[in-house]
Amino acid sequence: SDVCSSDLNRILALQAARRVLKPDAFEAAVLFLADDPEPQVRLELARTLGRAQTPAVRRALEKLAADPDRAVAGEAWLALVYAGGAPDIDRLAAFLTDPNADRQAAARLIHALPTLGEAATPMLLGFLGDDRQEYRAAALQSLMMQPRDPPVPIETPLDFLRHVVMA
Repeated sequence: SDVCSSDLNRILALQAARRVLKPDAFEAAVLFLADDPEPQVRLELARTLGRAQTPAVRRALEKLAADPDRAVAGEAWLALVYAGGAPDIDRLAAFLTDPNADRQAAARLIHALPTLGEAATPMLLGFLGDDRQEYRAAALQSLMMQPRDPPVPIETPLDFLRHVVMA
């Protein structure tokens, strides 16, 4: 569904509020919009919050990460990963392996996993064998760009490439 002008106005107001409101007032607006019935508003909220690191914003993002709209949940997980701090890895893995996950959001999230450090490595390696091509490609790119000490064994990316070429 399209976002109506009042929904768009709320989104624009939130973006402006982030710059001018006192933290308590901004956090109240964030928590209010996290319960908005319109998925597009919640999606834009997750995108707008981005890297904000207040406790109320983090709570709102954690709530949005469980949103029934998979695109909203994906944007919220992406914001949580980029915000730093360890998100619930088990919930994150469950989101990424959910067959109903928004594939674009999940692929972007897989690209972001290296920001979690070593905690992301098992997930990334697991996605090298995933049935979804966009997940395999995102995992390979993430592993290749992630500084490793020790580095990922060269056999892992080569085995993946052999699998892709032979498939």
